[in-house]
Amino acid sequence: MTAATLAPFLDLIRLAEAGDWTPSLHPRGPDGRFTHSFARLMTDAQRGHARRAAAAFKPKQGINTPDGARAYLGRLGPASPAAATYFGGGHSEVNKELRAGNDNYPGIAAMDHAMQPLPDDIIVTRRVPVRSLGDATPEQLVNFRVADAGYTAGSVATLDAGPDDVLMHIAVPKGTKAAINPDNGAIVLDRGLEMSVLHVAPNERGGKDMFLIVTPHGDGDEHTRAGLPGRGDHTAPGDAPGGEHTPGAPRPTPDSHGPTPGQPHGDAPAGGNNTAGPKSTSSVLRDAAASMQDGDQKSFAEHDPALRDEMHRAFDGTFGNLTATIDDDVSQVYFDADGHIVIRAEGYIRNKDGRIVGSFRREIHPDSGEIHNDVFALAGSEQGSGFAQQFAAHAEPILAELGLSHATVSATGVGGYAWRRYGWDPSSPAAAGDVPNRLRSILGKYDLSADDKATMERWLKAFAQPDQSKWPTPSEIGDFGKGKYTSKVDGRDMWPGKDVLVGSAWQGMRDLQTEPAAVKPAAAAA
Repeated sequence: MTAATLAPFLDLIRLAEAGDWTPSLHPRGPDGRFTHSFARLMTDAQRGHARRAAAAFKPKQGINTPDGARAYLGRLGPASPAAATYFGGGHSEVNKELRAGNDNYPGIAAMDHAMQPLPDDIIVTRRVPVRSLGDATPEQLVNFRVADAGYTAGSVATLDAGPDDVLMHIAVPKGTKAAINPDNGAIVLDRGLEMSVLHVAPNERGGKDMFLIVTPHGDGDEHTRAGLPGRGDHTAPGDAPGGEHTPGAPRPTPDSHGPTPGQPHGDAPAGGNNTAGPKSTSSVLRDAAASMQDGDQKSFAEHDPALRDEMHRAFDGTFGNLTATIDDDVSQVYFDADGHIVIRAEGYIRNKDGRIVGSFRREIHPDSGEIHNDVFALAGSEQGSGFAQQFAAHAEPILAELGLSHATVSATGVGGYAWRRYGWDPSSPAAAGDVPNRLRSILGKYDLSADDKATMERWLKAFAQPDQSKWPTPSEIGDFGKGKYTSKVDGRDMWPGKDVLVGSAWQGMRDLQTEPAAVKPAAAAA
């Protein structure tokens, strides 16, 4: 079961297709962190910026044919040998090194030298197979901001695409650096670019058109931290179709540090689910923070054993046939961009044969008492076992004992249903995300009784109000029509409420101090 993430997007393609995953397939930066970055849902400010940038974008005309592209790039200069090498197969090693945090590879220096600022706004197209998105749909990436440590290849001439392809139309503003190949109209965009996904629509070829715009690094972005230095922690479509990245869960609110401990989490209306945190976090978390100096970044292997032991107590365990284990070399304690300590626990999930079939990442913010469920991914063959709920139910009481006040999640994809036991995040007016629109679409999809239609219409009216206490809970929506309208879809049970939440995107929160676990914790074997 995938929770808080889109379905396998790029990095977990191998996992989804081969049913196996080894750490060697996942390059890490010098800090031990996976440099396969992560797509993040844009904040309202970021979406507004992207829309304004798109409105002001004036692409150069007459250059999107093969002849027009060659003529345009020919006026910019001769073909770059580095770009020719890149398209000749060098892209694989170059981008692999960049995503591993190594920018000293010779091919990288050559590519950087070949970069030149573009004199015009231009549209670059790039073709990727739909299957490279795994179980996700292209529509699920709308309103995400993505980036890549590597370079992005494309064509100034509009590429052909078939019914099984996503054709990306990337708006590249004047001044963006690129390496060119006038001989064939190809172009390589600079490394580390961030892009905003604006829209996805079906095309006449039976595939999908995806529209993106290159946006300035960190513009309106509160997520910038370790990963791409100074550029946030994101992922973009990279060097080759079916590339190597996994989107993680976006932080749910513009206030990346949550409430002050002991104070309500946001401005939820009376009767909503305000969260009052504990008076203080435990001495273990306080000591972990106190031992760090500005700029420090330590792995769990390098940090105080007391912190490491508590994190293993919370997140290690066997539930059913799967076992979760923290990776001490990858897990980190570090300062975020605003100088707050972050404890990032991440590790692997193995099946009974010891093969890695998934991963998880949790971010603890001791200053605010928040734990954010950042990544939880499982191979399709392991989904539906209830492991995700048991994993969370085991960890949450221990995290509450450590003094954390609340857990947050940005549920997307399959996680839109898996996280239904969480309530709406009261600090976000847009916590419901696209759930109301999906609810509206269900009205015409199922043959509902008059009473059930009336229930859904009542819910839609409630969502039009800012008072979250009037909204149906994600759990109420997810259970709607179960049994009465259940049918098999692709071999799995589906009913109206589940149909609404699977593939949705919304923001949730659980009060760890007052709310019981979503399910009864199972006994965890170390």
